[in-house]
Amino acid sequence: MTAVEVVSPTDRYTVSGTGYGLDGKIHHAAGSSAGIEDAILPYLVATDAKLVDGEVVGDPTEGALLVLAHKAGLDIDATREGFPRLATLPFDPDYKLMATFNSVVDASGRQVVRCFVKGAVPAVLARAATALAAGETIPWDAELATRAEAQTERMGGEGRRVMAAATRDLDPAGFDPDGDLLAYVTELRMTSLVGMVDPPREEAKAAVADAQAGHIRVRMVTGDDVTTGAAIARQLGIPGEAVLGADFAAMSEDEQLARIDGIGVVGRVAPEHKVLLANTLKKQGDVVAMTGDGVNDAPAIKAADIGIAMGSGTDVAKNAGRMILSDDNFATIVYAVEQGRRIYDNLTKYIRFVLLLLVTFVLTFLGATVFNIAAGEPFTPPQVLSIHFVVNASFGFALGFDRESPGLMHRRPRPRGEWCSPGRAGHSRAGWAGDHRHSARTDQARSGPLQQCRDRPVDRVHRLRPLSDRGRVRVPQ
Repeated sequence: MTAVEVVSPTDRYTVSGTGYGLDGKIHHAAGSSAGIEDAILPYLVATDAKLVDGEVVGDPTEGALLVLAHKAGLDIDATREGFPRLATLPFDPDYKLMATFNSVVDASGRQVVRCFVKGAVPAVLARAATALAAGETIPWDAELATRAEAQTERMGGEGRRVMAAATRDLDPAGFDPDGDLLAYVTELRMTSLVGMVDPPREEAKAAVADAQAGHIRVRMVTGDDVTTGAAIARQLGIPGEAVLGADFAAMSEDEQLARIDGIGVVGRVAPEHKVLLANTLKKQGDVVAMTGDGVNDAPAIKAADIGIAMGSGTDVAKNAGRMILSDDNFATIVYAVEQGRRIYDNLTKYIRFVLLLLVTFVLTFLGATVFNIAAGEPFTPPQVLSIHFVVNASFGFALGFDRESPGLMHRRPRPRGEWCSPGRAGHSRAGWAGDHRHSARTDQARSGPLQQCRDRPVDRVHRLRPLSDRGRVRVPQ
């Protein structure tokens, strides 16, 4: 993930460099402010991530913001030491922001408690009262709000994740670090918007196409703005309407069931929205898999038929999931689906072979009895055993490791609860939903034989190995 653009009320900056590399510069594209430091300071102070030997330790988004501060010439450790933290309001999906409260000496030399805020643009804008413009504080009016929303829409349409930053100075005498910290996050002074890119992996688009060819519907469920999610979905070839999680939750149950097939992206989701999405898909007969990595993803992972936790995720998510994706790569899941279908297909081949062999034995003994051939005993018991051990075992071994049948990933998933029979597979619906950071990027996903295993007793978590270690990819048994 890389911060590529910063927009303040009066200035715009572009940022060069890719990933978490510290090489890169900030270019002042428009405006007349003396520097970018004050505009991006909240992104540095209101973070818990660290840069250790050029590596990000902590949240990837915060890591990208630390790299932005480094490119701006800020000393990360010295800056944090200069603003001693008094209290922290952690990020929560309900209010969609994080705030820290730090001891600061303001421009007049007065000791204050400064609240540094970063979070989702709508959440921060709704709490703004003023803005920082060229070093001066100006009222936050309708014109500034409209411009900020337009910039957010523009960057989101380019597939960027957009965050907002703000500050507020508080009187130390009236500040209670053990009180209701969210109550202090009002009348904020907006400082900037930042646009970040997190491009999908190269193999993600092909993996999504393979999943769709296998009649697996992939949906993107994201905490980002719906515009950003829709832009990324277009890059990955995920079709469907983009809606806000709150709008989907506000629909009646009948409307949710009627519209769910046309929805491909759900943005600004809260944990309960993910659970609602999984339950809605299950109500209409879909077999649902859900990816996630955070504590807030655990309820949805648990609610899905197959919950898949990221290997880099929290222990809570891993405990809630039925599978752990070691390399956080969507292509690995699709490959595991393919292997599961191949195993099932080879199993049906073996069953057909065994049934054919048994029918042959029955007809042979029946014919010998009817026509009195070899006294009704064409094979002796040792001969029957030798045929089973030599012919049956060798052919069974070969069929078990047979190559996959042509077009295997173009078949429809098997119906839920179908017996492992040699007959023609029926038709079933399969769906996949996941946070776009995992189902598409790390990759967002966000099914076939994997999902059918939910009907069988599962007494352990199955770990999917990296795609590069294909010989050890496991599927549920």
